Amino acid sequence: VSFKCWKQSHEISKHLKDAGKEATDEEMMELWNTFQEKAFAKLNEAYGKYRDDSVTPIYFSSPFSQKHLDSKKYIIQVTNAANDSEIESYIKNGYRVILSNYDVWSNVGPSHAWAGEREGKYPHIPRPSWKQVYENEPLGHKEDYTSILGGETTIWSYATDDSNLQTTVWP
Repeated sequence: VSFKCWKQSHEISKHLKDAGKEATDEEMMELWNTFQEKAFAKLNEAYGKYRDDSVTPIYFSSPFSQKHLDSKKYIIQVTNAANDSEIESYIKNGYRVILSNYDVWSNVGPSHAWAGEREGKYPHIPRPSWKQVYENEPLGHKEDYTSILGGETTIWSYATDDSNLQTTVWP
């Protein structure tokens, strides 16, 4: 969600004005939360046609997550750096998490593991070796966190296509 885009939207500005609100970041966050709750309800409504239980969406970690998303209803895919204290904060606040720390498990850019520096959006982050990928322990071995569902690497469609997918994922 880009508040910058939302603040430039005539429809959103009108909606806020009609509700007697201003386009502050806090109001934008509340508007996003309203949207998220409605989208979640519609998702469960559609899902309920096929199953008796409810769906559990996965949402990326963001400033919105811990403030607005119910830890019993959402799984958070944490994309912060491995040493970021926010990872433990999600766990301590009862969220089930999937770890995808960007400093090791993000396949951004076309560079190979042996090429040294990562190209693209994060050139300052060295591309990890296969050893670093396999040995990645974002929380170390401090405690047994049963709310960690696992981990996965990420790759973004804006950073790859059919010409570099294989060389990005399999260096």
